[in-house]
Amino acid sequence: MRKSSRPPEPGARGLLRLTCPCCGKEFGTYLHVAQMSIGCRCGATISLERGLAPYEFQCSCCEFHAKGKTNIAEQEFTVPCKCGNPITLHWNKDTRRYTE
Repeated sequence: MRKSSRPPEPGARGLLRLTCPCCGKEFGTYLHVAQMSIGCRCGATISLERGLAPYEFQCSCCEFHAKGKTNIAEQEFTVPCKCGNPITLHWNKDTRRYTE
């Protein structure tokens, strides 16, 4: 597999699960274009420049496979699948990502 000679894209795009550092609200979003930050409904700005950890799951109900990034820094957190099934993700310190 050949690596791209392009530098990594700044910011983040794709599936994101974020928590606001000001109000604590947790929400999911999908960004089609890379962004450096995103606004919360409380008016705070959430940085997407660094500190995002990857996560991945496959729903046992609908078989939906998702890959995304999060700024959540807990040992585990629950994310709703698109079918509504709650998926609990756990931090794996060896792979430095959240998985089921």
